[in-house]
Amino acid sequence: MGPDQAAIPDLPSPPFFEHAVFESPALLVAILGVVCVLAVVAALRSRRRWPGLVGAAVMLASGASVLVAADRITTDRERIIDRTAQLVDALAEVDTDTLDRMLLENARLGPGPSAGGYARSVPELDSRQSITAMVRRRLGNANLIGSHHILETRAGLDGPNVARSLVRVRIMGPDDAYVNHSWWGLDWRRRDGHWMVAGIDALWIQGG
Repeated sequence: MGPDQAAIPDLPSPPFFEHAVFESPALLVAILGVVCVLAVVAALRSRRRWPGLVGAAVMLASGASVLVAADRITTDRERIIDRTAQLVDALAEVDTDTLDRMLLENARLGPGPSAGGYARSVPELDSRQSITAMVRRRLGNANLIGSHHILETRAGLDGPNVARSLVRVRIMGPDDAYVNHSWWGLDWRRRDGHWMVAGIDALWIQGG
């Protein structure tokens, strides 16, 4: 069982350089490593070893630099993915203090445009206060969630201060009995340097 393709929207692709260097550097580092080894082999077979050895050293230093840069630089997409995890944790743990800090005052909640399953029955709310009150009311006094796991997260930027993320979540009951899994879409806005939630769309919830 899973959502219809139309229920899960496409996100903008990340810039190639940013993604290859800062977010997923493994392929680039592997290529640089292979070139480094080939340069060493060529140098050892040549009468003039220094040019090849210098080239190998450059490739080695470049690979190390890429790893350091990827470790030290966090892209906006990576920040959105981290913030998405924080929001899911806050919802599952009924941490309304964290929700208050993450939601814009006029944040909305409701079914996505092509919602499937139980997502169609998610109430439409249009304020931070109403969302946190609903979370408190439905989850605060009920022993519904034993554990939760994020199975997949995607993120994309529509502009310098506008972003979206998609997250697939699996919920387990209090005795670790399987409950369901669901897809959610989040709209983000950058305010005073912080990514804040402007909207939560229920895209697909198993059942219904």
